[in-house]
Amino acid sequence: MRIIILFLFFIAVGVGAFSQTPKKKVGADNRAVPTKNKIQSQMNEATSGIAKEIADLEEQLKTETDEETIKNLKEQIGMLKKQLKMMQGLNKNVSNMSNKVIQQAFNSETSEIPKRDVNRINSLPKKILNDGELFVFMKQTTQEVENKLAIEGKKLGMQLFDTLKARKYSAQAMGQYAFACMAGGFPEMGLYIYGKACLADMNNADNLNNYAAYLTMAGGEQYSIPILDNLNSKYPFNSTILNNLGQAWFGLGDMNKAKKNLEDAVRIYSIHSRANETLCLIQQSEGQTQQATES
Repeated sequence: MRIIILFLFFIAVGVGAFSQTPKKKVGADNRAVPTKNKIQSQMNEATSGIAKEIADLEEQLKTETDEETIKNLKEQIGMLKKQLKMMQGLNKNVSNMSNKVIQQAFNSETSEIPKRDVNRINSLPKKILNDGELFVFMKQTTQEVENKLAIEGKKLGMQLFDTLKARKYSAQAMGQYAFACMAGGFPEMGLYIYGKACLADMNNADNLNNYAAYLTMAGGEQYSIPILDNLNSKYPFNSTILNNLGQAWFGLGDMNKAKKNLEDAVRIYSIHSRANETLCLIQQSEGQTQQATES
């Protein structure tokens, strides 16, 4: 549950964050911690989409005559029903949680400071990638990520993606399904579909940001940073991107860069609890007790 809540945190703060014109400051709508109502609203939207997809596939199944197609449809329906059940169970659990409990879940992470990971830091591009270079990087990244996925999870992700693609779903809609997969307990499916959604529309900054945030959570900070650097060059005053950059650098153990990005995020949005929390850990590790208390 805690991992899912943390994922919801990264996603919730990104919704609508990129509807602004580049180089404009982000307003207070980018809350650091989503409320229970916000989480449930997003989950209800996701479950409604899954339920509709099941109904559509069941209608298609009634008139289908090809045995192979029937088999594939039944597999997809079965997978989606499991996903829907997981989402409904998760939503029920969230409904029994108070906003205070949700806040505590965000604040319950370990205070351990990661060691500097020289090898992964050295593997990063030496400059901010332009859009063309980022596309090449994304193709390589998604391939590497897919190669690390368990066979069954990857297979289910491919099946769902093929269905979405055949039905001409937009990259934005694919991103919503990816969110539903991860929130519903199917992280490998979600990661697979998010990667495909990003490649389908590299102009969709929401998907790119969310994919990068999840990669950081999965321990792939070296994949996240080039994506976030590109977004930050377009949206330099976005506290969501700056926080995600700070979290990624924190995961790689580069406290100087983590601190800079987190301080920038807090400077723009002072009550960003996630940025403040990590900033506090860094300051405590540096012996800056007073600053840590203020954070």
